[in-house]
Amino acid sequence: MHVGKSTVLEQPVQVVYLTVGDSLFVQPRCLVVADTSSALTLVEEFHSAGTNFTNSVTELWIHDNAEVTHFRLQQESAETAHIGKSADTQGRDSRYRTTAINLGASISRHNLEVYQTGPQTETTLNGLTAIRDKQLADTHSLIALGYPHGMADQLQKNIMDERAHGVFNGKVYVPQKAQLTNASQLNRNLLLSAKSRVDTKPELDIVADDVKCAHGATISQLAPDELFYLQSRGINRDQAQRLLIYAFAMEIIEPISVASLRERMTQYIQQWTV
Repeated sequence: MHVGKSTVLEQPVQVVYLTVGDSLFVQPRCLVVADTSSALTLVEEFHSAGTNFTNSVTELWIHDNAEVTHFRLQQESAETAHIGKSADTQGRDSRYRTTAINLGASISRHNLEVYQTGPQTETTLNGLTAIRDKQLADTHSLIALGYPHGMADQLQKNIMDERAHGVFNGKVYVPQKAQLTNASQLNRNLLLSAKSRVDTKPELDIVADDVKCAHGATISQLAPDELFYLQSRGINRDQAQRLLIYAFAMEIIEPISVASLRERMTQYIQQWTV
């Protein structure tokens, strides 16, 4: 997909990868070039039926002063293994915003790489993983800020239920010439079962000496005092649990600008039962 210079696409572009059958190995590749001062919204969805292996790559080349909003939904069948990579290269004054949602597949992994190749570049990465049963979901990210006055903001939230296992490994790299940059990275995890598990490793690699950078990770369960407060207001325990899970996930889902996708994800989280 090539979006020409100064072209603004008013409607989102949706790409659906649908795999139906058994013992299939599929390797889709999507290339998006956003020319100077262009703008677009891209929605990618991965769905499947049967026992398959998906190995996908999405490349985005965002030229100077271009803006790309990218939504990625992985909701493949419970018998599928999914490995995906999103690679983004940004020119000066460009803006890239992405929201990656991982719900399906027995084993999944998303590798997200962002390279800022010009000054005053903005990158916003949001992610939500919600899994249960014995699902395993990995998120690995790299943000390389290569020039002054760059901005990067990453928030990854994970919901783990039953025997699910989540992994987050994010790295922000700030070399010497990337002075006056502002970068933050936060991973928040909600464990709904005593047997669920998460491994989290946020990283900052900073060589520049005039920057504002922060990173952190939290792991928690549903707070008993919050459940008690809701129950004291006449809400039963099941509804109170769903309400707290909904509030946790909405920080990622609510900003989704594509209304149909936002409504589907809202309904999905609202139906979550512990």
